[in-house]
Amino acid sequence: MSLFPSEVHQSQVRRFEQAGWEFCAADAPLPDDQVQLPVFLQEGGRLALLAPSLVVQFPDDVSEDIANERLACFHVQVSRPLRFAPGLFQARLVAGGDALAVADAMRASGEFLSVEPEWLEITGSR
Repeated sequence: MSLFPSEVHQSQVRRFEQAGWEFCAADAPLPDDQVQLPVFLQEGGRLALLAPSLVVQFPDDVSEDIANERLACFHVQVSRPLRFAPGLFQARLVAGGDALAVADAMRASGEFLSVEPEWLEITGSR
């Protein structure tokens, strides 16, 4: 029995597996050193994995230290600054959890210009 509904293109599954990903049932036990990411079905049968990370933009140009102070109450920490816009950072969830729920809570706080979860998807060849 397949882990995926019939709408999922098996080529998507194979390409993730070729990149080193393994798919398992949501309740499958995992070794301590492995992380389980939720899998979503996008339009057209495309798979997307929800990464435990976000792209966060502050309304002002803040330092990494100030960004970490403001992110701490959401259990999020700066991974790296993104230099193509002021106040923009890639950040990771430090306590695990649901990146969608954390992004929603951060948006609802009104403290951020934008908060977007990061998705891992297979793209076509370039």
